[in-house]
Amino acid sequence: MNRYWSKPVEAWYEKGRDDRSLLMMRFELKSAEMWAVAPSVVEMLKLASGSTISPAEMGGHQKIAF
Repeated sequence: MNRYWSKPVEAWYEKGRDDRSLLMMRFELKSAEMWAVAPSVVEMLKLASGSTISPAEMGGHQKIAF
């Protein structure tokens, strides 16, 4: 898990990488849903620093097939 841990990932996990409920899984996908984001400078700083991002800042949503 340490290999993939970063400040942006930390923003999603309040208790950090030592949270006992945190798991890493591998998926082989046929389709997915994706959010397209055009963040402002402030939002980029939030992502880089691990700050909380509001749902309104998450951007557009689409379903995609592979």
